[in-house]
Amino acid sequence: MNSRVVALFAGVFALIVACIIVWKSQNGLKTATPKKSASETTSRQGSGGSGRNSEPTRAKRPSLTNRSSGVAADQAEQEISRLLADDKIPMRQASEKLLMIAADPSMAKEMRAEALGHALNLVSDEEFPEMVLPYLEENFFEDPEMQRVALDNAYNREDTAKLPAALELMRHSQGELRLEARDLLEFILDQDGEAIGDDLEAWSRAITEHLNRKPE
Repeated sequence: MNSRVVALFAGVFALIVACIIVWKSQNGLKTATPKKSASETTSRQGSGGSGRNSEPTRAKRPSLTNRSSGVAADQAEQEISRLLADDKIPMRQASEKLLMIAADPSMAKEMRAEALGHALNLVSDEEFPEMVLPYLEENFFEDPEMQRVALDNAYNREDTAKLPAALELMRHSQGELRLEARDLLEFILDQDGEAIGDDLEAWSRAITEHLNRKPE
């Protein structure tokens, strides 16, 4: 009787040991799942999801050597609609493409003005100096209708975007719009517009001084 009990306990013990060995061997064979790189994660977030991604790829200064948007003139309206409607397109990418369409001289003026208005609505104050200001500096929005769109947008921006935009529009525009841009500078900077007149360098210095002393 005792020998049978001993044999039974020995069998149970052997079964337990075997189970432990099998579990350890299986656990040891599992391979670690590689961690996704930051770029892979960002890429997936940018290409999926229901909302437009407002955290796009690293900002790039626009190319000022080629004003072609790569969009056929007769396809501009459809392209603008696609850029605005497709939530899978990151916001920055959409605004960059819209700015390119606005700067493309082969496009109809009304299409350019429409693209510019939509682009400016997508560009933040922080992005404005890098994304939009170069176009204004090069006078790529040379049509008065587009300059009006840009100036109207500037009124609603922080001084870091508003003042440089107004200066460039004053530099490149004519007539009433030029005077309006100067009046905007005069009001924000608290300067004598009649005394400074069209001295762009003086206005530029006043802008720099204002932004340097303006608290964050």
